[in-house]
Amino acid sequence: PIIFKSGIFKVSSNFTIENVAKILPSARLSIDSGVTINFTEQPDCDHFKQVFEGLGTVSNLHVSYCEWFMGDLVNTGTVSSTGIQRALNAVKNNGKVILPCGFFTNDNTLFDCSKGQKLIGYGEFLTEMRWNSTVCNGFNFTTNIAPSIEKISFVNQNLFDIPSSGTALTFSVAKWKMKEVTIRSGYKGVDISSVGKMNTFDILDCVYIGMYVHDCNDVYGADFIISAASTYVAISSVTGTFVAGETLTGGTSGALGTLNVIASPTLLRVAERTINLTASETITGSTSGATATISVITRPHQLGGIRLYNKVEAFVLERGDVIGGVYAMTTDAATYSPFQRPAYNKFTDVYFDSADSGVLLTRSVATRFNSCWFSNRPSNGLVITAENEDISFSNCDFINNWKNGAIIGNGATKIRFVDCTVSGNNVEGSTFDGIAFSAGVTDFSVVGGTYGGTLGFGTQRFGVHVNAGVSDRYIITNLLATGNSSAGVQDGGTGINKVVTNNIT
Repeated sequence: PIIFKSGIFKVSSNFTIENVAKILPSARLSIDSGVTINFTEQPDCDHFKQVFEGLGTVSNLHVSYCEWFMGDLVNTGTVSSTGIQRALNAVKNNGKVILPCGFFTNDNTLFDCSKGQKLIGYGEFLTEMRWNSTVCNGFNFTTNIAPSIEKISFVNQNLFDIPSSGTALTFSVAKWKMKEVTIRSGYKGVDISSVGKMNTFDILDCVYIGMYVHDCNDVYGADFIISAASTYVAISSVTGTFVAGETLTGGTSGALGTLNVIASPTLLRVAERTINLTASETITGSTSGATATISVITRPHQLGGIRLYNKVEAFVLERGDVIGGVYAMTTDAATYSPFQRPAYNKFTDVYFDSADSGVLLTRSVATRFNSCWFSNRPSNGLVITAENEDISFSNCDFINNWKNGAIIGNGATKIRFVDCTVSGNNVEGSTFDGIAFSAGVTDFSVVGGTYGGTLGFGTQRFGVHVNAGVSDRYIITNLLATGNSSAGVQDGGTGINKVVTNNIT
């Protein structure tokens, strides 16, 4: 074997090492720019020491350790993007890249992973990439199939700035895998446009969206949390000094929130509770007595915790929570036609909870929700617009929504609710229902389940409400619909091809 014992060995021309090279901890190879060292065998080196200096290229490694290229940049807060990219480039196709034990810092670099690299860290929070910019980019997997990433976390280390762009993980090649990954305080969490699997992951506080899925099929995910727990609150006219951990109360809304982080004298990060703060109102600190006027509110999940856009087929998600923000989930497509829209997707044991505008389904078909939960503030739990067909809800819960548990727009068709629980809605205390069908909705069914009661929150006006109009071809049967303020079932449809019977009201 070739042994590099001590010192810095300068490499000024292309060089192939055909045997196992042993590089002792006291030795380094300094490679000039434009020069490549090619390894036919995996070198024998200390995993936690720098081995390669300079701007030249290392190639054909089976396993690449990021510390070989980073120097002493782990755990320092110094930007280490160049070293990480060199480590990614050093492996052969589908080679392993071992991410640092500790944290490394990225400015706004989007790392190129075009060799199907297998990225492996030492564990969530043991290996962590920290953004020091409002541009929150991470790893972009392209070209070669079967890349993977596991045991890593991402976080925005600068809480003073609101993320404005960037994607933590982009998957655009087939057979990718993501496991034991946590993304915190980014802009866009995960962008998916190819076949793949993900499990045991958390996507927290991403400003624009948690998971963007588009133009693909056959994606499976399980055991996850997609949460938008904190809201950015810009303030003005401040009197006194706020204290982290105290409760903030909205003077107009009456909303309560815990002050998590004082990012700056005019920017707070607040975990809202029960109802939401509103812009232009005065907030007061429970401990400090400080007051301020809210000037701007920026809530995470502006596009959604999850977004399905264009052709997304066989997207299957199980056992998780999608919490907070503006939307829990949205769907849409540029064109509402076969092979151009979300279709044949399934959600099982997923909680869609506490988002401002709940779940919004637009231009989607043949979607199944099994044992899911829909609850939010301050609006509807679920809104289904006109261009939706064959959407079913089995053993789902629509509970404690401020307005309607679900509202189905005119033009939506073949919407089905089977053995669902719809209770405690209309928390706002106005005139909202459990399940509300807009005038003219046809071809739907509500069969079995419980539609009424308060659970200590709202009292629905009607358990099921078919608004007055030309609705036809529907079934509402075998409901336990007691405990509503006006009636269990209100049937305003004028069609004659319907069954509304055997309901206990």
